[in-house]
Amino acid sequence: MLRHIAGVCLFVLGLFVYVESRTGCSCPPQHPQQAFCDDNTFVLQARILSRRKLPNGSRVYKVKVLKDYKNTYDPIRGIKRISTGSSGDPCRAYFKRKATYIISGQKRGNELVTSACSWIQKICTITSFQRFALKTGLYKTNCQCKVKDCIGGNCPPPTGEDCVMKSNRDCFLRKNACVKKSQYGALQCGWKSDACASAPHYVHIAKKGVDDKPSEHKILDHVAKPEVHEVHKFFDPNLKPNDHQGHESGHVVPGPYSDHVYKNVDHVGHSVAGH
Repeated sequence: MLRHIAGVCLFVLGLFVYVESRTGCSCPPQHPQQAFCDDNTFVLQARILSRRKLPNGSRVYKVKVLKDYKNTYDPIRGIKRISTGSSGDPCRAYFKRKATYIISGQKRGNELVTSACSWIQKICTITSFQRFALKTGLYKTNCQCKVKDCIGGNCPPPTGEDCVMKSNRDCFLRKNACVKKSQYGALQCGWKSDACASAPHYVHIAKKGVDDKPSEHKILDHVAKPEVHEVHKFFDPNLKPNDHQGHESGHVVPGPYSDHVYKNVDHVGHSVAGH
């Protein structure tokens, strides 16, 4: 049931983004970290209660604030009103009543204002990384580091304080943050993980030519299997010479444990030969 709800939620979100893009709003989606680090902004989890159209054409949503992620000392609470553009504004935001969203935007005095250019996302589409970053404060504690969207090109060379999105924007928005990589000396920033690299330079050990970073347990398994075969050769008197055809005894992945494996196997071999 939960999977079905999540699937419906993702479909609705995708449809919403497509409809908004047809209206002519040209701003790129905002990275969550930018929503936290820009001046005079808010980041809320809120449930939409109602919508009202003002005489000037703008829309005002009455919301129940469930959580204020940015303001720790003076959080926004209770029932609030969030304004967005008029029906003629190509970048106005649209919310479905009774749905719960992450809503970011600008604070203009006592008024809360948002648009389709701000980070807006249905709560049921939040990724595990985004949930972690919101809970731990990962976004707002790394505001010294700047996210730059260079997918359209014409970006200056990055500095040590930048994290650049050159492609695969959706992955960076949902599964990454720009964080401090060093605590001493000059500030150095980088992406939290390499999960969104557009062309990772990794080669899978088991399948040469596949650009995929192997997980740690796969690497360890690959190292461990030759070790097991070597030990069996020395200790199992029932093994026949042809039982390991096609297995190269020296086929161990170079790494921190390789010399240790060989030394142990050689030591075992000498001990058995001595008996």
